[in-house]
Amino acid sequence: MYKTLLFFLLLTLLPMAHANRYALVIGNSHYTGSAGVLKNPVNDAEDMAILLRKKQFTVTVLKDASKRQMKEGFDTFTRQLSQKDAVGLFFFAGHGIEVGGRNYLIPVNANIQGEADVEYEGIDAGRVIKGMEYAGNNLNMVILDACRNNPYARSFRSASRGLAKMSPSKGSLILYATSPGDVASDGSGRNGLFTQHLLEAIDTPNLTVEKVFKVTANKVYEETAKKQLPWQQGVMLGDFYFSGSTTVPDKPTNSSDGNQAEIIYWTSIQNEQNIAYFKSYLQQYPEGIYASLAHLKINLLSNKTPSVADLTLKASLEDSKVKILNIPPKYQAGIELKQKTHHAEASKSEYQQDTEWAELSDTKKVHPMALQQTAQVVIEPKFRAVAPSMVNIPKGCFKMGSPSEEVGRDNDEEQHQVCVETFQLAKKEVTRGEFRQFIQATKYKTQAENNVEKQGCFSYSSSENEWAYHSGYYWDSVGYNQNDQHPVICISWRDIQYYIDWFNQQGEGGYRLPTEAEWEYAARAGTQSRFFWSNEIDSTACFYGNVNDINWANEFTCDDGYEFTAPVGNYKANDFGLYDMTGNVREWTCSQYDKKGTGGEEKCTSNKHTIDSSALVSRGGSFGHVPRWLRVAYRFKSFPWVRNDAVGFRLARTN
Repeated sequence: MYKTLLFFLLLTLLPMAHANRYALVIGNSHYTGSAGVLKNPVNDAEDMAILLRKKQFTVTVLKDASKRQMKEGFDTFTRQLSQKDAVGLFFFAGHGIEVGGRNYLIPVNANIQGEADVEYEGIDAGRVIKGMEYAGNNLNMVILDACRNNPYARSFRSASRGLAKMSPSKGSLILYATSPGDVASDGSGRNGLFTQHLLEAIDTPNLTVEKVFKVTANKVYEETAKKQLPWQQGVMLGDFYFSGSTTVPDKPTNSSDGNQAEIIYWTSIQNEQNIAYFKSYLQQYPEGIYASLAHLKINLLSNKTPSVADLTLKASLEDSKVKILNIPPKYQAGIELKQKTHHAEASKSEYQQDTEWAELSDTKKVHPMALQQTAQVVIEPKFRAVAPSMVNIPKGCFKMGSPSEEVGRDNDEEQHQVCVETFQLAKKEVTRGEFRQFIQATKYKTQAENNVEKQGCFSYSSSENEWAYHSGYYWDSVGYNQNDQHPVICISWRDIQYYIDWFNQQGEGGYRLPTEAEWEYAARAGTQSRFFWSNEIDSTACFYGNVNDINWANEFTCDDGYEFTAPVGNYKANDFGLYDMTGNVREWTCSQYDKKGTGGEEKCTSNKHTIDSSALVSRGGSFGHVPRWLRVAYRFKSFPWVRNDAVGFRLARTN
């Protein structure tokens, strides 16, 4: 049995103990064209290369690299990883762009005029992953400090923030400077904020690579007031230390591969509390390096009074499961344990798991797993509703509707005095990513997917050059490029009610759609002009909203950077701090259409799930609407089953 155990340990741990360490480090700062100059990446690459050389890595460093240089660097790096027992580390600092779900690293000489250029001018980050996979080595690290704002966003139809998740190869870890879809701070000092803390963690003794990444994530998360959270993907096959380990002694200068195997075996058993492990060691190595320690361990354990079985491991996040990985069976949270160091894993549905070595050495000591304290765990739930950032809208009275002289006015906009009580309104429209959480959690099928009343969604078809109902178009396939930061569309008013019901079950509750009166009061933010920023149709519109601009050959003769929807919060907010109240997408309200304004605009319909033929109101206009429809006073009426590629929603809440 013990020989089998030794053989397994040698297979899994030996490559990491005497591996050939190779690193490819790239820092791109001085970009041509609109990408401009980034302050930190070249510094980041220089400092990373210096540190990795100290950690026994053979380092290739490229600064301000062209596409050709980057490709040649990748090819050389891949060949190095094909060597026996190789460990690989790839580090990139500079511009990175996600297009179509793929991440591209941008060379300094890239000539990118539009989205289609990225594939040809950039380097697919998946090339590195594939190279590692083909090399067949068991331990690789990919570190991407490339999650900055897209410098070419205005020329893209579907510009995204940050990078997308990738699929790491076996035995590989990928570390992003921030969460997928977010952007990272470039830093104010010599290094970017992420790389600064990563360098410190790598140089800290006795940390596994997973712990290095976790320490980095926590420090960045703290320093950015919880705005930037480095993200990790993948699983390592064993432990790897940049800077040694308290459990791994320095290799003797005259040691052979046989000595190394002995060191690995001793490392694997030295914290065990069962005498059999140390007897097994002495059988294998009777005159070994640690023979005297093994005899001492046997004597100590033979004379040791068994500890009272009242030691426990538990996770700080309620209802979590804790497993002990280094003793069978895998015990659950609360199991009584003997004093020793346990390899523990805490997990909870919807959260990333936390794995660490936990030492239980004192009677009645409880070791709490760090689920609540680890930013990496609590920030990215898979299926959890995250409360939106809300604005407190003060109560007040205003003239709802439009004056008789307003250009483009309709006959259902008669001005009348309306008063609203204090309420809350979300700063931004609900995104596709937020709606995805609901779909994944509930398996709900939208009315577009079920072809209720009409086929699919009323959406634009470039091939037909028109809007029409298209079968197969729904919230996650709308007919043009979107990412999870764009507003969710192609959903009906009824779909939204189910989303809100689910959302209210996740936390404090009380969320709803705004009434029509609340929406107009919030959109105006104290103004009475045609648009919330002015009365004029001019180029300033493109700073305040995703409007019907030059892309659609209409009256706004400016370019807002997007032909269809834009990521939420991409333009200037109104005086209440609300984004996209005009343009991007129309927004559903909870009010039934009341043409004369006799009170229906001030309340929510009470029969939200049974309403059938009565029209409801949406407001705000969209990317495809002419200026008269983008006026604050304009009212759209639609049936509750209608779904459209230009209609979304935002949440409201009564204080």
